[in-house]
Amino acid sequence: MTFASQTPVRRNGHLVPTALALAVTGLLCVLHLRLLGASWPLLWLPVTVVALWPSRVSPVLSALVLVAGGLWVDFATLGAPGQWPLVFLMIYAVIRPDQRAAPKGLVSGLSRVAVALIIAVAVLGLTGRIVYGVWPDVTSIGRGVLVAMLLSPLVIAGRAAATRAMSGDDV
Repeated sequence: MTFASQTPVRRNGHLVPTALALAVTGLLCVLHLRLLGASWPLLWLPVTVVALWPSRVSPVLSALVLVAGGLWVDFATLGAPGQWPLVFLMIYAVIRPDQRAAPKGLVSGLSRVAVALIIAVAVLGLTGRIVYGVWPDVTSIGRGVLVAMLLSPLVIAGRAAATRAMSGDDV
């Protein structure tokens, strides 16, 4: 039962492992895997972290961490300042983890990652067209999105392990 005067308990400490994950994936996103004679970018890994954002944290603190993480990714990838913060905030606005239960399983997590990747590709593609004057390379984006989806179970498992270690299953 829900009461109108009750607000959910905020667990802002959950932002610490999430911010660290965003920082690490922000560094990893500059790497490219070389397989089958092609480059497979890790550029979309930070999107998986944003898609699995903790559910019971302050929206204001979340927005601040997302902007800082987005600027970090912009800096690491030498992109136009503001593109990745916009992408992260748009994903957060659509997924709204502060108003939903945390993803408990692999399918739920993968569906959030898929939605986040669709949003990220659309926003980054449109803003890239505006900023750089050209459309992005579809094959490179497709490879990067495929790599992010394939690595998403590792991110989901890492998130679950970090949550257990830091808060004892209190998502």
